[in-house]
Amino acid sequence: MKTRKKENTNWKYPNKVFKIFLVFILVLYLQFAYISLSPNIYGINMDDFAKSRNTVKMTLPAARGNIYDKDKNVLALNVTSYTVIAYLDESRTGKSKTPLHVVDKKKTAEALAPILNMEVSYLEKLLSKKAYQVELGPGGRGISELKKTEIEALNLPGIDFIESHKRFYPNGDFLSYAIGYAKDVSNDENESEITGELGIELEYNDILKGTDGYLEYQKDRFGYKIPDTKETRVEAKDGSDISLTIDSYIQ
Repeated sequence: MKTRKKENTNWKYPNKVFKIFLVFILVLYLQFAYISLSPNIYGINMDDFAKSRNTVKMTLPAARGNIYDKDKNVLALNVTSYTVIAYLDESRTGKSKTPLHVVDKKKTAEALAPILNMEVSYLEKLLSKKAYQVELGPGGRGISELKKTEIEALNLPGIDFIESHKRFYPNGDFLSYAIGYAKDVSNDENESEITGELGIELEYNDILKGTDGYLEYQKDRFGYKIPDTKETRVEAKDGSDISLTIDSYIQ
């Protein structure tokens, strides 16, 4: 009898461990239920959080209006330029049969060097960075449509372009104080836009600049649009042109 009583006493410790383990499982279950059923987790709306992580919203920039003289000669207009970028991370290609990242760094550098007027060794250094993508500057910044077409003809995997616009004045300093000037500035969302800084460009900036649109869609982990998901597209409204009473020839 004494021996049996002693054996029962030895089971008190496993019993305590079991109770602690049971409390732990209960807490874990309640936490799981809270995360599964509650729309807000620790003050964060999970639906909004998921959408913000998977939603891409791209600005569709409006074209700035031109400025003409009385005979419709252009005094100020937008011209398109491009910045060359290279995708370096293999994850961009994913399951695609066609490579979407830079595969042969040396070959790519040798092909781009004469077009961008940059050293092969420097381009190789840029293409060897541990980054998802890099900008191939300074030679790859602000290139023309002609150079872009020349690069595209090389069919180099992983090479892409970012389109931008800049203000161009065909007559140089002609009427510079009256027309003024516009330049690229960053807005509150850290996006670049052409804004009037002086003269007519500044005075009629709201008329010339137009209204940007946007494209919004759901992306996968590689950054591509998820098929059969909702896409919202609001087209940009280009700025209005302004015609002056100035005669360029008389001026």
